[in-house]
Amino acid sequence: MYRLIFIFFLFVCAEAKAQVQKPAVANVELSTIEGEKYVLKDFGELSVVVFLSPGCPLSQKYTLVLNSLAKEFHDKVKFYGVFAETDPVLDEYKEFEKKYKIQFALLVDKEQKLVKALAANVTPEAFVLSKGKLIYHGAIDDWAIELGKTKAQATINFVRNAIQCAMANTTPVPNYNKPVGCFID
Repeated sequence: MYRLIFIFFLFVCAEAKAQVQKPAVANVELSTIEGEKYVLKDFGELSVVVFLSPGCPLSQKYTLVLNSLAKEFHDKVKFYGVFAETDPVLDEYKEFEKKYKIQFALLVDKEQKLVKALAANVTPEAFVLSKGKLIYHGAIDDWAIELGKTKAQATINFVRNAIQCAMANTTPVPNYNKPVGCFID
């Protein structure tokens, strides 16, 4: 029995290490919602990338949490919201920014290069990158259980935990939590 637990432990650690070692994307060219060119090599030491969609109710509802995190870590972490519709409507993105008082950069990935590079599936889905490595991806917190079903309030903020781990030079455990949201088309 102990051998089985030990083997399982080794597998979990190896899996976590493999995901942490996965190189982050570089040189993927996106644009801001204002149309300015943005290259991913411009990401800082510690970054959070969250895929969003103006029409996704969970993307809308998570703007408060994301704005709060961006404010809390404004001097240590760069936050990016990424819209990945293949037929972008810049006016909708600008309205989303205004309506939800977005406090972080918003980028457009109309060719879905970043979506493919990070294997993003839903909005909102978060990715925490530290020193060029992907250290966490998945749900922002544990508030959304499934589409249309949420808890009264979140008890664990996975993105905050990943940021704090990165700042302490440790690995977040777990480094993946299944995100709930609207599928990226």
